[in-house]
Amino acid sequence: MTFQTYAFPSSRLFNAMLATQNSAHASPDVSIDVTETDTAYTLKANIPGAAKEDVAISIDRNIVKLDVEFKNEVSDTADTAVWRERQSGKASRSLKFAQMLDADGAIAKQENGVLTLTLPKKQDAQTKRVTIQ
Repeated sequence: MTFQTYAFPSSRLFNAMLATQNSAHASPDVSIDVTETDTAYTLKANIPGAAKEDVAISIDRNIVKLDVEFKNEVSDTADTAVWRERQSGKASRSLKFAQMLDADGAIAKQENGVLTLTLPKKQDAQTKRVTIQ
C-alpha cells in the first residue's frame, strides 16, 4: 500500500494560524533590492500602505537609513476581526555602500507601494593616484 502526502491548498493560512493567534505583535518588514551602475545605486523598497509622510530617508556619507511607519487603521464598528495580517508599527533599515553618495543628488519616488531611491555616487570619491616628488 502506498501513501501520498496531501498538501492543503490553504497551507499558508493554516500554518500561519498555527504559528500565532495574533500577528499584531510582529513587526513590519521592508524588503529591499539594490542595483548599481557606474554613476549611481538604485534602491527599491517594498513599503505597501505607507504614506510618503510616514517615510524618512537619511544619507550620511555612504550610509542610507530608511525609517517607515505603517499605520493600520482599525475600524470603530462593532465588527469582530476574524483574521488580521496587516501590521502596524515601525521598520528601519540601514545600508552601507562601497562608495560615498551624493546626498544632494538623491531622488526618491513612491509608486504602488514601492519606494525607488536613486543614489548618485559622489564624484570626488574616485581613487586618485599620487605621484611621489
